Amino acid sequence: MTIKTVAARVQAWAETPGAKRIGRVVRVLFFVAITAILLFQLRAIGWSDVLRSLPTQPLFYLLFFANFMVLPLTEVPIFRRLLGQPIPGALPVLVRKRIVNAVLVDYSGDLYLYDWARKRLGIESRKLLLAVKDNAILSSLAGAVVAGAFIVTFIVRAPTGRIAGWLDSSLGLVVGGVLCASLTLPLLLRFRHAILSTSARVAWQVFGIHTLRTIVNLTVQVVQWVIVLPGEHWTTWLSFLTAQLVIARLPFIPNRDLLFMAAGLQMSGGLTASRDAMAGLLVAGTALTQGTNLLLFLVTAFWMKPAPGADQRAVADTSARDQPPPIA
Repeated sequence: MTIKTVAARVQAWAETPGAKRIGRVVRVLFFVAITAILLFQLRAIGWSDVLRSLPTQPLFYLLFFANFMVLPLTEVPIFRRLLGQPIPGALPVLVRKRIVNAVLVDYSGDLYLYDWARKRLGIESRKLLLAVKDNAILSSLAGAVVAGAFIVTFIVRAPTGRIAGWLDSSLGLVVGGVLCASLTLPLLLRFRHAILSTSARVAWQVFGIHTLRTIVNLTVQVVQWVIVLPGEHWTTWLSFLTAQLVIARLPFIPNRDLLFMAAGLQMSGGLTASRDAMAGLLVAGTALTQGTNLLLFLVTAFWMKPAPGADQRAVADTSARDQPPPIA
């Protein structure tokens, strides 16, 4: 039995009433599971610690929300380019994609987007899968290039002991891996036909958007830190950003925000400000991330809309079934 035959049988089974009922149950369980995980993570941080450590500057929260939305907002034009067509109602789904990727493991949110777009928009499975794959590759390459630039700057200018004290001997391996990923970019784009399905023009556009998005995210992150702790030297924030970028490159680790909070608390011993102040900032940032994940995951349940014409098609199908058979 070939893979094509298996796929055809699976697709035929997916159209049966029983499979559709199972799909509805799985979607409900998925929603409940994500909500429960987010509530548990907020509880693990500690509600009293969160409330005591929240920054008082309103700009901090405005920047946080803007930074949170940068990724889904930039992926709207990205997928329009990769698919060659607009995606109606894409923003809430892309918000959920971001949340699921952060809460679970890498690319789980991409699978969620693929499943949604295939069912709701009727986009061809292969075309959609290639677009999701190209976006993931180009996003990773952009992140690797920016991380490589930060790591090189960190090695040259920043006090390496701050991160090395936490990462110990594994720092060299991580740095080497990220730098190798950065250096392979020209080679990967040169042989893009074997790796990427999109054109060179679109690939460079998507890569540029992801690179700019990463730089914007990091810049806004530093501004948030400076608002709360304005007296620190710029090399301090370079150290924390580098640690954050290194952690972001680690594969298959769910909820890296919690890991970065643990790393930041370990690194905060050499700060000019009190360690408690930095600890409060990190706890507040992590709690805000988890809280925003939870809030937006719930909000998007009401925000998401069916594909244009879906209701009309359903009515038309129902009407067609209700019509009496033609008179012979």
